[in-house]
Amino acid sequence: MLDVDGVLINGRPRDGASWATSLREDLGVDPTGLQQHFFKPFWKQVVTGQLDIRDVLDQCLPRLGDGITTEQFMQYWFKNDARLDESVLADCVALRDRGLKIVLATNQEHQRANYIMSTLKLADYVDGIVYSAEIGVAKPDPAFFTAAMTKTQQPAHEHILIDDTLENVKAAIAAKWSGRVWDSRKNLSDILDDVRA
Repeated sequence: MLDVDGVLINGRPRDGASWATSLREDLGVDPTGLQQHFFKPFWKQVVTGQLDIRDVLDQCLPRLGDGITTEQFMQYWFKNDARLDESVLADCVALRDRGLKIVLATNQEHQRANYIMSTLKLADYVDGIVYSAEIGVAKPDPAFFTAAMTKTQQPAHEHILIDDTLENVKAAIAAKWSGRVWDSRKNLSDILDDVRA
């Protein structure tokens, strides 16, 4: 079970910086205002599927930018939050060749989940995805791990979470999974071999 942001995807394709680094210059949208009017009040409900991202952005963007549409904003966001770690993708291929199943376990809303699987073609490298908006709960909530096991149809001890957030790894371990905090200095195969040793 592989996390996405911070593991497979790391910021802007050109430099790895946050997707919002040049938001003001490129779109005229204030990142601080975006936090205040979008992420803080609405993101938890968006990322767990309770609110549709387009509806929320339709409401918020008129206060944040001059004439920017929801579709323009989402396209900018997704394209600038899409730097794939090619070494992790290569590890995914090698591990699947060894017979392991790799499933993404990620906090995402519906539109970006579809984008990363289809447009970024992560579906070519993994066996599936479990994401928060689809199951109605986000990591590190224990219910996320229960729902993930329902989807994989595998017992807890067959799951290993690799995630860049310690709190999520601790929650996985509490759910009787194995777990490791992602270390980009190591390759995925070595981390999994260490877990299974």
